[in-house]
Amino acid sequence: MSDIEIRAVEESDVTSLRALFAGLSDRDRTLMKDDMSAPGAVERWISDPGARFVALDEETVVGILVIVPGVAWSRHVAQLRIVVDPARRRRGIGRALARRGLVEAVRAGRSKLLAEVLADDDAAVALFTAVGFDPEALLKDHVRDHSGTMRDLLLLSHFVDHAWATMATTGLDELTEE
Repeated sequence: MSDIEIRAVEESDVTSLRALFAGLSDRDRTLMKDDMSAPGAVERWISDPGARFVALDEETVVGILVIVPGVAWSRHVAQLRIVVDPARRRRGIGRALARRGLVEAVRAGRSKLLAEVLADDDAAVALFTAVGFDPEALLKDHVRDHSGTMRDLLLLSHFVDHAWATMATTGLDELTEE
């Protein structure tokens, strides 16, 4: 991975975020909760509650991390959502974003983290399992992709209390001291 900076999203990132979202395939957009090509979508995305981070290569956004907090009876839970520029994948950016997400969620007091991926997306499954997530549920035909095909959704979870000792072994605990 080159010198990638991960920081909180800023209003000045709008143009670069639009370019990132425009470069995604229909498959990549399948699990996005919003149509990011709609007018004003990027601006609304930046201002939505929840922690939002960008991975930057110089001034270009090459990835995003969203930490969506649970509410009420699920306030101990947070969901991580990660998107990496297709041209920049397999360079450690997604893993760096996932690690940052773990640290930020722990800082926020979350004890369970979730990630939703398409069950046949081997790269996404590998990314999350590499940072301590385990498969928890398979929801058959849960996602209808842009072509209308039904797809299985894999829910991966990470229980912080059980995994913190492992995080110390992998160096994640050092990130909380930043």
